[in-house]
Amino acid sequence: MRNSVCLLAATLAFAIIALPSAATIFRVDLEGGEDYITIGEAIADTIVLDGDTILVAPGIYTGENNRGLDFAGKNLLVSAVTPRTGDVIIDCEGLDRAFYFHS
Repeated sequence: MRNSVCLLAATLAFAIIALPSAATIFRVDLEGGEDYITIGEAIADTIVLDGDTILVAPGIYTGENNRGLDFAGKNLLVSAVTPRTGDVIIDCEGLDRAFYFHS
């Protein structure tokens, strides 16, 4: 019986240690009040890791840190906070593309 309890305790301890870390949600709002004010800042931040999500608040995102967005190999989900088309617009002002995907 004692061996069974020890084995169970060791198995549970290993399972807890081996669990993958949960993804983190970061938020972008060009008006402030969230984690970031530009999408590029969020993508480039070293605390944003593979599997994390970046939620973007409604608005028209312009400027250098909101165009030519390069994930630099990170596996991220970037999504609008709301599901309505047109709530989040990346306006590249004719200067660049919105996202740069490469391998």
